[in-house]
Amino acid sequence: MNKGAGEKKGDGMEIGTGETRRNIEEVAGALESDRFYAFLESFFGQAGAAFDKMTPASFFPLSFFFQGVSLTVTFDTAQEEACDHAFELIHSYLEYPAWSEDVFERQKQFMKTSYEMSLSSLDFLASVALTYQLYPGDRRWVPANSSQLDSYTLEQARAAVERQLQPHLLEVCVVGEFKVDELKRVVTRYIGSLKAKLPVDAASRAQFEDGSVPDISPIIPFKRSKFVAPFLEEKQQAERCAVTVALPGFGRYDFEKKGDQASFQASPSYRFRVWRFIEEIINNRLHDEMREKRQLGYSFSCHTAALEFQDVGFLLFAATPLPAFAAKAWDALCAVIRSLCTTNPPSKDEYLAAKQVVTSGFSTSFKTNEYWMALLFGLQLPTSPKDLDSIKRIPEFYERVSPVDIFEVMRATLFASPMISCIAISGKNEEQKRGSHGHKRKERRS
Repeated sequence: MNKGAGEKKGDGMEIGTGETRRNIEEVAGALESDRFYAFLESFFGQAGAAFDKMTPASFFPLSFFFQGVSLTVTFDTAQEEACDHAFELIHSYLEYPAWSEDVFERQKQFMKTSYEMSLSSLDFLASVALTYQLYPGDRRWVPANSSQLDSYTLEQARAAVERQLQPHLLEVCVVGEFKVDELKRVVTRYIGSLKAKLPVDAASRAQFEDGSVPDISPIIPFKRSKFVAPFLEEKQQAERCAVTVALPGFGRYDFEKKGDQASFQASPSYRFRVWRFIEEIINNRLHDEMREKRQLGYSFSCHTAALEFQDVGFLLFAATPLPAFAAKAWDALCAVIRSLCTTNPPSKDEYLAAKQVVTSGFSTSFKTNEYWMALLFGLQLPTSPKDLDSIKRIPEFYERVSPVDIFEVMRATLFASPMISCIAISGKNEEQKRGSHGHKRKERRS
């Protein structure tokens, strides 16, 4: 596909083709090797470049969404016929794509080099080892190795992308100051004239209209507890340790709930949004308890990995202690998590501090085109509730979250079982034994 950084139009306006990315989650399973889409994401992520400098007052973004493939253009409304030029560029981009074997091969080589360099990274080693346990038997989430990258062809890439770039799959999102009548005219001219590159049968069109995502193998989360201890031998004998505890989580939307924004607890987004408060509380608690009081390491974090298209996700808790304190760090990490929803629940001060962090940016963000584009882009996902009110009243939603909401959601999720534990260590072999044996002793006591 055309990889130019931008095109100069007749009036001197430069239009960047912006970001083109592949959402791996929404099309995994379409090809024999699902990891091929990870390659496509990186390959097309290089396509185009947005303006280096732009101001929200004079520029506004335009986004096109094809069930997983997105194209974004940002242009200056002060320029004459800027809207025409932007849509003309997108029309050319979609109707007459240019595929370069040289660019494709360069990207393959870049990814192979990146993969081989990652093999000496403890974080990469821990991530891959954990991924194998989080998605047992599902290799879509494991990075492609060098031999797999070599097997990918330009024709595979072209077929996969053209399969998605179909007019009946297209949604257009425009944010900024524009005239509605002019926009309708331009859209009809440049988007209405796009031709389907593949035949569209009644079944695929009905599937799109129903909001379902085709060709997805469901994600099956792990069902039993497990402990893994990858080890990376360092020639410089550098000693590092990464401890991760993973619990079953949830998706971005609770599809069993059918309420709207006003219904609050019945909203599909309720659980995910309440967890923004919980993340802040846990991160502060981990910092205070494990770094300041126990001095077990220098970095601790809580992160929610929530899928968009399925009510599946993971709660990840991480620590980076010295290898000698790996077992103690794991034990303390679990203790802090459990105490939050049992003996030591969040205090009022912790709740207010989390609320300040979560809500502080809304007054500024809601005045920017970029933020509105991100919100509207979320509504374009096939599985997301098409509820415009859910983004208009986001600040009001977060203001309603109470300590009771936080505690109830926390108890429903932090007691989840099973649990995956990963202690990754680099350094000497005896450091590996010391960390893993200590962990086993702690497990037996608990």
